[in-house]
Amino acid sequence: MTQQDSRRMRNRHAAIAVLSAVLLWVILGQGQKEGGWVSKDPHDCWGLMEAAGDVKNPGTYLLQGKKSENGCSMSLKSILEAAGGIKGKVSFQDYARLEQEVIPLGKKLLVARHEPGKYSFRLEPLDCKKRLVWGEKLDVNEASLESLSLIPRMRPQFAEAIVARREKRQWNALTDLTEIRGVGPKTVQLWSEYLEAGRGN
Repeated sequence: MTQQDSRRMRNRHAAIAVLSAVLLWVILGQGQKEGGWVSKDPHDCWGLMEAAGDVKNPGTYLLQGKKSENGCSMSLKSILEAAGGIKGKVSFQDYARLEQEVIPLGKKLLVARHEPGKYSFRLEPLDCKKRLVWGEKLDVNEASLESLSLIPRMRPQFAEAIVARREKRQWNALTDLTEIRGVGPKTVQLWSEYLEAGRGN
């Protein structure tokens, strides 16, 4: 490698680091409230939420919720307010109802407007890339081939073997992945940072 190539490589790495820092700052800034980041309430928690469809500012937000039986949750109204609100007019009664409806964070919220004043809300799993960046693990009994391919050292044949095996028998533990030819304990240890063996569907 020439000195010029080495300099270009360092410049690329520096640019990637700066872009990553800016992106993190933007994501964190979207979820920040007037009270700042530090909360003394032990019931507070943080989670990602993606708002899509008929909201004024679709996007992914880092939000402060409350710990509940279902994990980190927040009122539907607060999530919609973080996304700039619903497009169109919403009555006071509807907003009062939305305040009562609490949903878990870490999901994608789809808002659909059917007619003036009539809306429907649907929760979907958050995009796997966003979940991995946030530090959530993917379930080997549910993750698609495409999602599994995001995991470091996951070769296409490994992902295919994971999916083929679970169609016959669910994975009970990550250590069982060593059944796959070419997968050893060190690889499974690495994957344990990104994968878990849940109960599946």
